[in-house]
Order: sequence, then C-alpha cells, then structure tokens
Amino acid sequence: MLTYADPDDLADGWLTELPDGPVAVRLIRYASQLVRAATRLDLYEVYPSGLPVDLDVAEAMRDATCAHAAMWHLAGIDPVAGAVGRELSIASQTADGGSVTYADSITVGEIERSLTALSPAAMRILRNAGLASTRPLTW
Repeated sequence: MLTYADPDDLADGWLTELPDGPVAVRLIRYASQLVRAATRLDLYEVYPSGLPVDLDVAEAMRDATCAHAAMWHLAGIDPVAGAVGRELSIASQTADGGSVTYADSITVGEIERSLTALSPAAMRILRNAGLASTRPLTW
C-alpha cells in the first residue's frame, strides 16, 4: 500500500505525544489513502513505486498525510473503527441521584466526514502546493 509519510514524520512538528507504532502506522496508512484520493486528478511524475519524483510534491503529500493523521489522533478517532469504540466523556453527573450522563464532543457526522475527506489543514497544504485540483492539468 502506498503511504506518503512515516510514523517518525509525525514527530516533526505535528504531534508532541506520538501514538504507539502500530497506531501511527494505521493513521498514516489511512490518511495516505485520503491524500491519494484528493490528488487523483493531479499530474506529476512518479517513481515505479508510485511515489512522486518532485520533492515539493512529495513534501506536500507527506505534510497533508501527517496533518490529517495528527487530527485523527488528537480527536481520538480510529480510522478503522470510525464512530464505534470512541470513549465517551462525562457530560454531567449528580451526587444524590447517582446519575451520570455521557456524551461525545464529536458528532458521528464529523467523524464520518473525517474518514471520507481530508481535513481543511491537509487540503490547504495540498492546494498551496498546486495539488488537489478538480480537473486534470494540461502540460
């Protein structure tokens, strides 16, 4: 599977606390799929592996991947599980009645959007590099 970043790249200004190895690999793998989908109409030279030859393009794709992976990590979103399995926080509690109300600070819709489209930060990185076009560029 084509990935545009390595787990170590997340330490380069994206996250102060890194996820453990397998989690970081999973975040990058799934974020790379979104970057690939966002750039599918862009024209750029690639190596046989599918990675971009142009260093500016490779850097933008790496940074967009890291930006989206970092957003997932900070929001507590597992791209494999989606909205399932998120830990809910306590929204309110009462001592006398013993009731506790749990809630999620992120809606299911927001989680689903994050699984199907890049975050605004990741899209800005790609667009600023001339990528993520809506139609193929002509040479």
